[in-house]
Amino acid sequence: NPSPLAKGFNLFDYAWDNVMEGKVLEKNDNAVLVSDPVVLDGVMSIEIQPNTQHPYPNLYREGYIDTTRFQIMKIRMRISGAAQSTLTTRALLRHSGWSGDDILFEADADGAWHEYAIDLTRSSAWEQWTGTGRIGLQFPHQDSNTITVAVDHIRLESREGFLQLSLLKDEGNGFNLSYPSQVGRTYSLYHRESLTTGDWNLISSGNA
Repeated sequence: NPSPLAKGFNLFDYAWDNVMEGKVLEKNDNAVLVSDPVVLDGVMSIEIQPNTQHPYPNLYREGYIDTTRFQIMKIRMRISGAAQSTLTTRALLRHSGWSGDDILFEADADGAWHEYAIDLTRSSAWEQWTGTGRIGLQFPHQDSNTITVAVDHIRLESREGFLQLSLLKDEGNGFNLSYPSQVGRTYSLYHRESLTTGDWNLISSGNA
Protein backbone atom coordinates (compact mmCIF):
# COMPACT_ATOMS: atom_id res chain seq x y z
CA ASN A 1 0.00 0.00 0.00
CA PRO A 2 1.22 3.53 -0.72
CA SER A 3 1.67 6.05 2.03
CA PRO A 4 -1.44 8.12 2.81
CA LEU A 5 0.75 10.68 4.56
CA ALA A 6 2.76 11.80 1.56
CA LYS A 7 1.15 14.80 -0.14
CA GLY A 8 3.00 14.76 -3.41
CA PHE A 9 5.85 13.18 -1.41
CA ASN A 10 5.60 16.00 1.14
CA LEU A 11 4.79 15.29 4.79
CA PHE A 12 4.43 19.01 5.42
CA ASP A 13 4.25 21.63 2.67
CA TYR A 14 3.16 25.00 4.04
CA ALA A 15 3.85 26.78 0.76
CA TRP A 16 1.15 24.71 -0.96
CA ASP A 17 -1.80 25.18 1.40
CA ASN A 18 -0.55 28.07 3.57
CA VAL A 19 -2.37 26.49 6.53
CA MET A 20 -1.20 24.63 9.61
CA GLU A 21 -0.54 20.94 9.00
CA GLY A 22 0.27 18.25 11.54
CA LYS A 23 0.18 18.36 15.32
CA VAL A 24 2.44 20.18 17.77
CA LEU A 25 2.96 18.35 21.05
CA GLU A 26 3.62 20.60 24.05
CA LYS A 27 3.15 18.71 27.32
CA ASN A 28 3.62 19.66 30.97
CA ASP A 29 5.05 23.17 31.51
CA ASN A 30 6.03 23.48 27.86
CA ALA A 31 2.58 24.81 26.99
CA VAL A 32 3.49 28.26 28.39
CA LEU A 33 6.97 28.19 26.85
CA VAL A 34 5.98 27.33 23.28
CA SER A 35 3.93 29.69 21.11
CA ASP A 36 1.05 28.63 18.92
CA PRO A 37 2.33 27.83 15.43
CA VAL A 38 1.78 30.53 12.82
CA VAL A 39 1.68 29.90 9.08
CA LEU A 40 2.45 32.97 6.96
CA ASP A 41 3.63 33.22 3.36
CA GLY A 42 4.08 29.46 3.12
CA VAL A 43 6.20 29.11 6.27
CA MET A 44 5.27 27.64 9.65
CA SER A 45 6.96 29.44 12.56
CA ILE A 46 7.00 28.66 16.28
CA GLU A 47 8.71 30.46 19.17
CA ILE A 48 10.36 28.39 21.89
CA GLN A 49 11.42 29.96 25.19
CA PRO A 50 14.32 28.62 27.30
CA ASN A 51 14.05 25.70 29.72
CA THR A 52 11.52 23.50 27.96
CA GLN A 53 11.18 20.10 29.58
CA HIS A 54 11.04 16.53 28.32
CA PRO A 55 9.04 15.52 26.32
CA TYR A 56 10.27 18.36 24.15
CA PRO A 57 7.86 20.00 21.68
CA ASN A 58 7.62 18.40 18.28
CA LEU A 59 5.73 18.52 14.99
CA TYR A 60 4.37 15.20 13.78
CA ARG A 61 1.87 13.23 11.75
CA GLU A 62 0.50 9.81 12.53
CA GLY A 63 -0.17 6.89 10.20
CA TYR A 64 1.14 4.26 7.83
CA ILE A 65 4.12 4.93 5.56
CA ASP A 66 5.44 2.68 2.82
CA THR A 67 9.03 2.48 4.05
CA THR A 68 10.08 0.53 0.96
CA ARG A 69 9.22 3.58 -1.14
CA PHE A 70 11.00 6.23 0.92
CA GLN A 71 14.42 6.27 2.60
CA ILE A 72 15.30 9.98 2.88
CA MET A 73 13.66 12.78 4.87
CA LYS A 74 14.43 16.33 3.75
CA ILE A 75 13.78 19.15 6.21
CA ARG A 76 14.01 22.80 5.16
CA MET A 77 14.29 24.87 8.32
CA ARG A 78 15.49 28.20 9.70
CA ILE A 79 16.51 28.81 13.35
CA SER A 80 16.84 32.37 14.63
CA GLY A 81 17.81 33.90 17.97
CA ALA A 82 20.04 31.10 19.26
CA ALA A 83 23.17 31.69 21.33
CA GLN A 84 24.98 28.76 19.68
CA SER A 85 25.84 28.35 16.03
CA THR A 86 24.17 24.90 15.89
CA LEU A 87 21.44 23.18 17.89
CA THR A 88 20.78 19.46 18.28
CA THR A 89 17.57 18.49 16.51
CA ARG A 90 15.76 15.18 15.95
CA ALA A 91 14.02 13.58 13.04
CA LEU A 92 11.08 12.11 14.96
CA LEU A 93 10.62 8.41 14.07
CA ARG A 94 8.22 6.46 16.30
CA HIS A 95 7.12 3.22 14.65
CA SER A 96 4.24 2.48 17.09
CA GLY A 97 2.72 5.25 19.18
CA TRP A 98 5.67 6.88 20.92
CA SER A 99 8.00 3.87 20.64
CA GLY A 100 10.79 4.33 18.16
CA ASP A 101 14.30 5.43 17.34
CA ASP A 102 14.84 9.12 16.47
CA ILE A 103 17.80 10.36 14.44
CA LEU A 104 19.76 13.26 15.91
CA PHE A 105 21.40 15.89 13.71
CA GLU A 106 23.00 19.29 14.21
CA ALA A 107 20.99 22.14 12.69
CA ASP A 108 22.55 25.50 11.80
CA ALA A 109 21.16 28.30 13.97
CA ASP A 110 22.37 31.32 11.98
CA GLY A 111 18.98 32.71 10.93
CA ALA A 112 19.35 31.41 7.36
CA TRP A 113 17.46 28.68 5.54
CA HIS A 114 19.09 25.23 5.41
CA GLU A 115 17.89 21.91 4.03
CA TYR A 116 18.89 18.68 5.80
CA ALA A 117 18.80 15.20 4.26
CA ILE A 118 18.28 12.44 6.84
CA ASP A 119 18.88 8.78 5.97
CA LEU A 120 15.84 7.14 7.60
CA THR A 121 17.29 3.65 7.25
CA ARG A 122 19.69 4.55 10.07
CA SER A 123 16.71 4.25 12.44
CA SER A 124 15.56 0.81 13.59
CA ALA A 125 12.03 2.23 13.60
CA TRP A 126 11.91 2.44 9.81
CA GLU A 127 11.70 -1.34 9.34
CA GLN A 128 9.11 -1.67 12.12
CA TRP A 129 6.68 1.01 10.97
CA THR A 130 2.98 0.50 11.75
CA GLY A 131 -0.28 2.34 11.19
CA THR A 132 0.12 4.10 14.54
CA GLY A 133 3.62 5.39 13.77
CA ARG A 134 4.45 9.07 14.26
CA ILE A 135 6.87 10.96 12.03
CA GLY A 136 8.10 14.53 12.00
CA LEU A 137 10.50 16.87 13.75
CA GLN A 138 11.41 17.40 17.39
CA PHE A 139 12.13 21.11 17.69
CA PRO A 140 15.54 22.24 18.93
CA HIS A 141 15.71 23.97 22.29
CA GLN A 142 18.22 25.67 24.58
CA ASP A 143 18.45 27.02 28.11
CA SER A 144 19.50 30.59 27.38
CA ASN A 145 17.72 32.33 24.50
CA THR A 146 14.25 32.32 23.04
CA ILE A 147 14.48 30.90 19.52
CA THR A 148 12.20 30.98 16.51
CA VAL A 149 12.03 27.87 14.34
CA ALA A 150 10.58 28.17 10.84
CA VAL A 151 9.75 25.16 8.65
CA ASP A 152 9.11 25.37 4.92
CA HIS A 153 8.61 21.68 4.20
CA ILE A 154 9.40 18.18 5.39
CA ARG A 155 9.61 15.77 2.48
CA LEU A 156 10.09 12.04 1.99
CA GLU A 157 12.17 10.91 -0.97
CA SER A 158 13.58 7.75 -2.45
CA ARG A 159 17.32 7.33 -2.18
CA GLU A 160 17.33 6.77 -5.93
CA GLY A 161 15.39 10.00 -6.49
CA PHE A 162 12.25 10.69 -8.47
CA LEU A 163 11.71 11.54 -12.09
CA GLN A 164 10.47 15.15 -11.95
CA LEU A 165 7.52 15.71 -14.29
CA SER A 166 5.97 18.96 -15.50
CA LEU A 167 2.43 19.55 -16.75
CA LEU A 168 2.08 22.16 -19.49
CA LYS A 169 -1.29 23.42 -20.72
CA ASP A 170 -1.80 22.62 -24.37
CA GLU A 171 -3.95 24.45 -26.92
CA GLY A 172 -6.97 22.30 -26.16
CA ASN A 173 -8.38 21.16 -22.82
CA GLY A 174 -5.54 18.83 -21.91
CA PHE A 175 -1.94 18.93 -20.76
CA ASN A 176 1.39 17.89 -22.21
CA LEU A 177 3.73 15.87 -20.01
CA SER A 178 7.40 16.86 -20.09
CA TYR A 179 10.33 15.32 -18.26
CA PRO A 180 14.14 15.36 -18.19
CA SER A 181 16.07 13.17 -20.60
CA GLN A 182 16.27 10.12 -18.35
CA VAL A 183 15.39 7.22 -20.59
CA GLY A 184 14.26 3.92 -19.18
CA ARG A 185 12.49 5.47 -16.16
CA THR A 186 8.89 4.63 -15.32
CA TYR A 187 6.54 7.39 -14.18
CA SER A 188 3.06 7.52 -12.64
CA LEU A 189 0.81 10.59 -12.46
CA TYR A 190 -1.72 11.05 -9.65
CA HIS A 191 -4.32 13.60 -8.59
CA ARG A 192 -2.92 15.70 -5.72
CA GLU A 193 -6.28 15.52 -3.90
CA SER A 194 -6.08 11.75 -3.88
CA LEU A 195 -2.54 11.94 -2.49
CA THR A 196 -3.89 14.05 0.37
CA THR A 197 -6.52 11.48 1.30
CA GLY A 198 -4.32 8.49 0.55
CA ASP A 199 -6.40 7.22 -2.39
CA TRP A 200 -3.56 7.54 -4.92
CA ASN A 201 -5.93 7.45 -7.92
CA LEU A 202 -3.80 6.88 -10.98
CA ILE A 203 -4.27 9.20 -13.97
CA SER A 204 -1.66 7.74 -16.30
CA SER A 205 1.71 6.00 -16.36
CA GLY A 206 4.42 5.33 -18.88
CA ASN A 207 8.11 5.35 -19.59
CA ALA A 208 10.46 8.27 -20.10
